[in-house]
Amino acid sequence: METMIKNTHKWPKRSERAEETRRRIIEAAMRLFAQHGFDRTSTAIIAKEAGVSQGIIFHYFENKRKLFWTVVLEGVEEADSRKKALEEIAKQTDPVEKLRLFGRSMIQRVEENPELNEILTRHVPAMKIDSESVEVHWLLGKLMSLEGLFVEGKAKKAFREALDTHIAAITFIGIFNANCLRWNMLGRKGSLQETVQKAFEMFLTGIIA
Repeated sequence: METMIKNTHKWPKRSERAEETRRRIIEAAMRLFAQHGFDRTSTAIIAKEAGVSQGIIFHYFENKRKLFWTVVLEGVEEADSRKKALEEIAKQTDPVEKLRLFGRSMIQRVEENPELNEILTRHVPAMKIDSESVEVHWLLGKLMSLEGLFVEGKAKKAFREALDTHIAAITFIGIFNANCLRWNMLGRKGSLQETVQKAFEMFLTGIIA
């Protein structure tokens, strides 16, 4: 009697294969956008890095710009979803400590994904963005969430009464970005965490009531 051998190997479902291909494209694009920026990174180079054809890229993404912003938006959202620091911020009642925790979460993002941070601090500011675009609304939403910490602190009289919360939020991000840029230019030598924390403390000293 013949014995039939069943093939127990489970091939990925079409949706799983599609998701894996999309992920490879995004990861390749992130590496290349971080190294070369938007203008100097072609879809042909991304396709080669990801091991797919250019046609496949345009099957998943309308154009290179759409791919760039997908890398940014999904990268940030994924990073934020893993941060315990954000949960600690929500529980914290001291406005000053909330800002410290927020700053630490920004540093954590650099440590976990330096390529994403390179895109955010160097290449996103260089992009020409339509003021009515989804990307602008997303970026402003992130800024407003940070500004909300200053608004809360001002309401609790933890910060100076004359504090402009909008400018404070922009300055906070600017301090972080400038230190990240310097750290990258110096070959990522030294402790970014120590440098940024010192800069944040100097900033906080200037706004605490």
